[in-house]
Order: sequence, then C-alpha cells, then structure tokens
Amino acid sequence: MELQPMALVVASGQKCKSLLDCLSTVNLKIDCVENCREALAFLDGRPDVDLVITLASLPDGNWSDILRYMVDHAERASILVSSPAADDHFWSEILWRGVHDLLVEPHDADQVRRAVEGAIRHAYHAIPQPIRQAASASTGVVASGKLFSRSDR
Repeated sequence: MELQPMALVVASGQKCKSLLDCLSTVNLKIDCVENCREALAFLDGRPDVDLVITLASLPDGNWSDILRYMVDHAERASILVSSPAADDHFWSEILWRGVHDLLVEPHDADQVRRAVEGAIRHAYHAIPQPIRQAASASTGVVASGKLFSRSDR
C-alpha cells in the first residue's frame, strides 16, 4: 500500500478552503486544524508530518509559535506561511527564521502547488543521509514524478 506525504493545514473558513482547493491535485494526505493549540496537539508525537502550512496570523498565536515548536522538538517537516502581506521585509524574516516559503493571499493554485512540492522535497532531504538511505532500502522511498511516495511509514 502506497502512502502519500502528510500535510497539516492550520487555517479555518475560507482560507482553509482556498488552500485545500489549491492542493486538490497534489498527492498529499491533508489534515486541517484551526489554531496554534490544535496544531501543536496534532504535531505532538507525529513524526509522519512532512509539511505544515499555516496562516501568518492565527486566533491564538502566529506562524512563529508553530516554527518554535518545530525547532524545539526537532521536527523535520517543512513549513509554508500564508499571508496577504507579501512585502520584502516579512518574506526575508520568515525565510531567515527557517520557513520554506511564503504563500501570498489570495492563493494562486500553481504557486501553492510549486511551493508545496518544493517543501515536500526539502522535508525528505532534511532527513540525515544514512537514515534516508536505510529508509529507502527498507521502505521503498522513491522519487515518483514531482513528489516522493512512500510505500511504508
């Protein structure tokens, strides 16, 4: 049985729907939560998450709270931040702090897909080389088109 990469979307309402619409053609298993508290609870003990897509501003925090949790818990998932503010200062801040990319709102489906595909590849390559080689040998992690598929987790 082939499993898809796992993504967590941290958004609610129309913004969540917009992201899900953009991701409808991407080979991902997607779970959605609405705020920081739910995101951190979801991520706790979940090493299978490859990607977190979060709004810049959330009801109970922001993107940096999720990033801080990921760094503190040595999570390897890539992070994408979605924001209507796409100025150079914000973009450089999130990249400098370790976010993979910025998704500009309103969402453009092609831009979201390209960013997600790049972030998934980055998350896969973030696994240390000896572990990645062992995982490839034992679970059949192979490149298949744009994204990595996994035959076992």
